[in-house]
Amino acid sequence: MPLYAIVRDNDPKMFKKIANRIAEGVRLGKSLIEITQDAQSVFASEVVPKYLMRASPGAVHRYWRTQVDEVRHLNETDPDSCVAYLLPQLRTQAYKLADLVPAHVLKADVDALTSLVEEAIRSPVSPIEIKVADDLQKILGAVSKKMPDAEQLIGEPLKHVRESNRVCTAFLAFYSEVLALPPVNSAAVVRWMLDQGR
Repeated sequence: MPLYAIVRDNDPKMFKKIANRIAEGVRLGKSLIEITQDAQSVFASEVVPKYLMRASPGAVHRYWRTQVDEVRHLNETDPDSCVAYLLPQLRTQAYKLADLVPAHVLKADVDALTSLVEEAIRSPVSPIEIKVADDLQKILGAVSKKMPDAEQLIGEPLKHVRESNRVCTAFLAFYSEVLALPPVNSAAVVRWMLDQGR
């Protein structure tokens, strides 16, 4: 996979973390699915945040579009899996995104992430300090017009997991509004969200 090769060739420390996680899984006798999920968790928790902060707003925007497409597809086909996608702590060991979204949607995600990581390594940028408060207000205002309790569903999704369709719809509306911002503002909000999730 080109993404792993890019990390291997340009970020040996990060690649070692991934390789160690895989080796540990093999040593512990984990299944291939569990080992893959372990490697993906390193990507989600360490690789994506690191490079998303260094990529251009355009690369962040392109990557975010793929995330919105995945949420949209899951919302339309399996809201429970959509909520598990949004809240990884709810995923079971059997959760496998590749079984839930079409191959072309996954490919677009991997391609956008690969491009983002590659660009962040080859031409890192320092994010422009943009205050996101005004954009967040606009986003929440637009989402609340469509769905009055969206802010509550987004703010405390674990209280509403039994309403998976509504939770997923609220997040989809929020994420779509983020995507509708100009790329510089959109990237700033995505980075802010990522920072809040740490």
